[in-house]
Amino acid sequence: MHNTVNEKSAWRRIAAVVLIALIAGGIFIVKNRTSAQDNTGINTRQKANLPTMLELSSTTCAPCREMIPILDELKDEYEGRVNIKITDIDEQPEEAQKYAIRVIPTQIFLDAAGKELGRHEGYLPKEDLIKLMEEKMGVS
Repeated sequence: MHNTVNEKSAWRRIAAVVLIALIAGGIFIVKNRTSAQDNTGINTRQKANLPTMLELSSTTCAPCREMIPILDELKDEYEGRVNIKITDIDEQPEEAQKYAIRVIPTQIFLDAAGKELGRHEGYLPKEDLIKLMEEKMGVS
């Protein structure tokens, strides 16, 4: 009887490990599927011959949170002329690696083909961000 109790305990541990692995795998799949959709979206917009201003940030970063209202305003003001995309590197760490991000927030200016035209690290007031978009991407 003692062996049966040990066997049941071992099977429970195995079942718990398998369950944890399945849950972790599901989370990985969902996060990667979301990232792929986001990347597809940016490629689709770039095919529309629009430059993109990409903001890489985090919700845990105070300057990043201060940039969000500025970027939301610019999305409306520059609709049809510039794509403005905000990427949370906590949710999509592969984007931080892809663009070799050292500091957040980082703004990356891309042409319509996705080629990097320039970047800025740190917080930017709206007027300065507009000036950089005009200089780097030729947007007015």
